[in-house]
Amino acid sequence: MKEVFIFLAIFLFLPVVCAVPDLEIEKIDKGSVVIAELDNPAVFDFVIDNKNETEKFQIYSLVGVGMLPEGFFELPSGKTTIEVIARPGEKIRKMKGFVNFEYQIYGQKSGIFKDELLIKIVPLDEAVEISAKDLHLDDSEVSVLIKNKENANLGNLELKLESVFFDESREISLEPLEEIELSIPITKETKKIAAGPYVLTGEVVDMDTKIEGVINYLEKEGTKVESVSIGFVVRKTTVIKTNVGNTPVAASVKVEKDILSRLFTVNLPLHSDVRREGLITTYTWQENLEPDESLVVESITNYTFPFIVLVLLIVIVFSVKFFTRTPLMISKKVSHVRTKGGEFALKVHLHLKAKKHLDNVNVVDSLPAVMKLYEGFGTRPDSVSAETQRVSWHLNKLNAGETRVISYIVYSKIRTFGRFELPSAVASFDFEGKSYSVVSDKVFFVSDTAVGKQGD
Repeated sequence: MKEVFIFLAIFLFLPVVCAVPDLEIEKIDKGSVVIAELDNPAVFDFVIDNKNETEKFQIYSLVGVGMLPEGFFELPSGKTTIEVIARPGEKIRKMKGFVNFEYQIYGQKSGIFKDELLIKIVPLDEAVEISAKDLHLDDSEVSVLIKNKENANLGNLELKLESVFFDESREISLEPLEEIELSIPITKETKKIAAGPYVLTGEVVDMDTKIEGVINYLEKEGTKVESVSIGFVVRKTTVIKTNVGNTPVAASVKVEKDILSRLFTVNLPLHSDVRREGLITTYTWQENLEPDESLVVESITNYTFPFIVLVLLIVIVFSVKFFTRTPLMISKKVSHVRTKGGEFALKVHLHLKAKKHLDNVNVVDSLPAVMKLYEGFGTRPDSVSAETQRVSWHLNKLNAGETRVISYIVYSKIRTFGRFELPSAVASFDFEGKSYSVVSDKVFFVSDTAVGKQGD
């Protein structure tokens, strides 16, 4: 991998000589990086040594890259330097990293010969870096540094700069690897702004591209405050207070916790002082810092236990609401029946309980594929379908608080062993002018026992 990077560096930054039948071409990189979101081209100087007599040539590419100069140009015998511009199309700009493409030079007499050109595609937010010099309490302007990290020509970028200290728009142009410094006046009220790091955003107008940096707002004594919080269930807050001045300072860090969060909080190191006012507990750390020393405070709050309790409470509440809001409850039970002929038989009970007055109640149950309905017992069904193995009962109405039990027997001459499952029954009904339906639980029977079991 190291050898590959060395090869690419040599190709990009050293003149490359390409020998062809009648020409020698030395390519000098003047900006071979193309920004994906912009229309900037890659720029090279071609030093062409024409070994023959004066001739007209044309340079072009057949792979979606526009080339300049456009049309025919004349090359006298000997060395000539021309500026060559390569402008990749939209498809190539979507690539990221190094792109090696073929171009061709056509001579009216000498014909066509081919060569390759290496460019690099980089997103704008990776090509440009934005930062700011440390800001002091008495400063009236902020020094913003904008750096072009790539070998690309960036022209006429309209940049909207935003922070808690100012809103400013500037048009900038950057040469390859150039860094510029902008002096931005502070236009917002800063009296209530606490010391610490603040986000500096540079948004390129008319593009969905934002570049972020940091403005360190220093305390007057010369300390810098950094605060980072990560995690949700386990929340870790790290506060770092650094003496960036040249004299010792007394540094103080305060962390506030409410009555609940403090029960699940561990502080490192041990705090110097703790005070409780109402529902708020304030922890304080104090330390004398020499120049370039830091006070690091970590506060870890673990909400795992209360989070689990909260989730369980939500599940219970929703479950209770779900099972209590339906006006009809239906449950299914099964038990084994002994027969004189030795057939395998099961007795099924469907329990219906109405919480409200219901009309047009229909109960549909499915028989197992290997079993038949015994018509000499139980609640005679209103409908039996041999094709679908379904039986149904129709009840005109159920009064509030009324309970009905529907019983029937199914049998099979084939003995079944192991776990035997019966599907859920479905009851549909009309309530307050609307139609609803509920489903019973599933039941199963273990054939080597004499007792039915219920399961989900």
